[in-house]
Parts: sequence; C-alpha cells; structure tokens
Amino acid sequence: MSSSLEHIAATWDQFYVDVYFTFSALSNFEKLPVSEKLLAPLRKLLEEHTKIATERTELQRRAIEADAICSTADGLLDSLLNACATSILALTDNKRDHELYKKLFSIDHEDVIELGVDGELPVATLIQQLLETDASIPEKLKSDFKVPLLNAIKHANTGIGARSETFAALGRNLARCEAWAESASAAMRIVARHLNAYADSTGLSEHWFGSFFTERVQNQS
Repeated sequence: MSSSLEHIAATWDQFYVDVYFTFSALSNFEKLPVSEKLLAPLRKLLEEHTKIATERTELQRRAIEADAICSTADGLLDSLLNACATSILALTDNKRDHELYKKLFSIDHEDVIELGVDGELPVATLIQQLLETDASIPEKLKSDFKVPLLNAIKHANTGIGARSETFAALGRNLARCEAWAESASAAMRIVARHLNAYADSTGLSEHWFGSFFTERVQNQS
C-alpha cells in the first residue's frame, strides 16, 4: 500500500473514533438545546461508516480468496511446466537447443516458472494451444499435458480476473473512505462551532466544551 493510501486509511480510522466519541458524548446530553440538531448528522455519518466498512471487509475477504486462487494456480502451472519440460528433455537427450524444446519454450523453462502466475500464464497458454494444434508434437506429450494445462490455465484466469476486479473495487471503496473522512471533518467543525457558541452563551467552561471531543481533536483545535 502506498503512503498516500496508508494516510487515507489512518484518517478514516481516526475520524471514526472522533465522530463516535462525540456522538456518544452528545447522546448523554440530549436535553441540550443543540443535541438533537448535532446528533442527526453524526448518526448519518456513523450509519454510512458501517456500510462502507462492511463493504470493505467483504472486499478484503474476496481479495484474500483471489490471492489464494492465484497462488494455487501458480503452483499448479509451475509443476506442469516443469514436468512438460522434463518430458521434452527426456525425449531429446537433454538438449535445450532441440527444435521440440525451443518450440514450446522460447526461454529456459526455469526462467518461465520464475515469472509467477501473471508472467507464465501467456507461455502456458501458447504451449497448450500448440499441444492442441501442432501435429509434429509427440502424442505422449499431448495426452499427458494438454488437458491438465487447460484446466490450470482456467484456474489461473479465474484467480487473476477475480483479483483485478476486487482490487479495483477496493480502490473505489478507499475513495469512499476518503470522502467520508472529509465529511466527518466538516461535521466535527460544525459541532464544535455550535457547542462553543452554546458554552459561551451559558458561561460553561472550555473544559466542558473540550469534554465532547477526543484528545486528538482537542489538540488540533
């Protein structure tokens, strides 16, 4: 996560504590003339926070699932590509410059495996297509790897697709978090202004006024 995203997440968490603290404090002073007027927007903010947080938790769960699918797909592709290369080398006296090896692996298969699932998927897809269509490839290779590679490729595409969609949705959710934090900041300024005016008009102390806010908010005032 970038530093800017970390800042948004931290701001989101901090403002939730600030808003809920002030909301709870005001809830215990409902007889104040300004209480209900100030509670309503804070209540709306807290309800919106719950919706955003619930969505975020679900998206984070889906992101973990997608990562798990990608991880197992990567492991499966690694295993199949290594086994396929080993079979080819067994057929070609371990010659990597043999036409059959070079046809399926334009670079050493170990290097392909090091690419990870995103990098090796196009290579695996090309190999599977050649196994499907190239008559010069031995039938033993086709029977051993054509279907397993196809299934592994489907598995990888599912994981990569889910990961991409979920990360995009998490980005949109993070934007909602940022917008919520900005709304919370504005709402807290409004609450502070009204409480300060009430304190001034009734002779209540600064300590009374400050008791409605977290120490973090008080220090920023």
